Amino acid sequence: MDYKKRLTEKQRERFAFMLRYKRLERDLTITELANKLGYSTASISYWENKKTNPNLYKVQDVASFFGLPLNIMIGEG
Repeated sequence: MDYKKRLTEKQRERFAFMLRYKRLERDLTITELANKLGYSTASISYWENKKTNPNLYKVQDVASFFGLPLNIMIGEG
């Protein structure tokens, strides 16, 4: 899998939804999640609000944190 590849629009929408859903499910603020993952608060916020498009490496990192397979995080499978 090419982890430098960016998400499609459909994948990005699903990722944004799942990111917000799982963050709130764990009762984490954007800042808390950013600190746990090692990304900036702006990155997490931009991903949730579909302002930027993360590559698959970053999506896999988030999926692993939440204990989800990559395909669930981006709505495939």
